[in-house]
This record gives sequence, structure tokens and C-alpha cells, in this order.
Amino acid sequence: MSASGGDFVDLSADAAAADLPNALRATHVHAYDQARAAGDIEAMAAAALSLAATHKFGTFPGRVPAFLYEAYSLAQGEQRTRLAVAVARAWAYGGDPARAAALAAEALADAEQRGDPALLAEALDAQLLVHWGPDDLEERLRITARLVRGHGRARDRRGGADVGASLAADHRIGGS
Repeated sequence: MSASGGDFVDLSADAAAADLPNALRATHVHAYDQARAAGDIEAMAAAALSLAATHKFGTFPGRVPAFLYEAYSLAQGEQRTRLAVAVARAWAYGGDPARAAALAAEALADAEQRGDPALLAEALDAQLLVHWGPDDLEERLRITARLVRGHGRARDRRGGADVGASLAADHRIGGS
């Protein structure tokens, strides 16, 4: 096939699209490293949370938990709570929910105290991940009911989605 053929262009576009997530992650890592060098905890947290947003369940987390945990250890207030949720998710997504349990519990306690429905929904989601297994069905049902009942109207800051309902649907609890 010639370089001017349509298949060649399509393959190049596919390759570029496949590399985009890697380039995005590299950008977040670079931003994190720059923020760390500058001692900018806010920027470290933002870069770590952005990097965590690229992590998928069941995949090796790489350095994501390390970045998140370092930023978490330096952060305070609501930012620390969001980072605790993200660390718990990263550890759970990477197959280590037992390691995530303490941070998920901390995030939930702090979110309850703060009274922010979206933050509470995120912390409850981390709790679901920690309790994801055949022996934790009753706990998952309790958490999911709480998500839907108490926080189903919380709006996700990123996309405006109904947090409780969308998280419950994501986890497919109770109905299937």
C-alpha cells in the first residue's frame, strides 16, 4: 500500500489516538514533578488527581498511588479528603482494596463532617470499592442505598451528573 493510501492515513490516526492517553498521563506526571520541585501542594494535588482520572479499574496503577499519597500526606482540608478518595480508588483499582480501607474510612468520616453531598458521594464510592467482593454484599447494598437515598441529587462537579444514581449504576448493585 502506498503512503498516500487511505488505509495508511487511518492507521496513523489510530496510532496517534492510541498514544493520546499516554501523552496525557506524561503531561500530568511532568506537571506533578514541576509542582513538587516548586513545593506547590495545590498544583501537586491537581496534577495527581488529573493523573488518577486516567487510571482504569483492573490495570496496574504504576506511580499513580505514589503521587496521590505524597500529595495526600501534604494536603489539608477538603483537598486531603479528595486525595484520600483517589488513593483508595487507585489501590482498589489496582487490586489491593484492603490497603485502601483506612483511607476510604477517613475520607468518608471527613466528608460526612463537611456536609458536601458530592464529596460524600465520592467517599461512599471509595467505600464501595473497598467492599467489592463476594463476602461484602450486605455492606455494598447498604452503601449503595445510602448513595441513592441521601446523595442521589448531588451534582458531580466535573460533568453535572447525578452522582449517587450514576455511581450506583456504575457498580450495578442491588438490581443485578
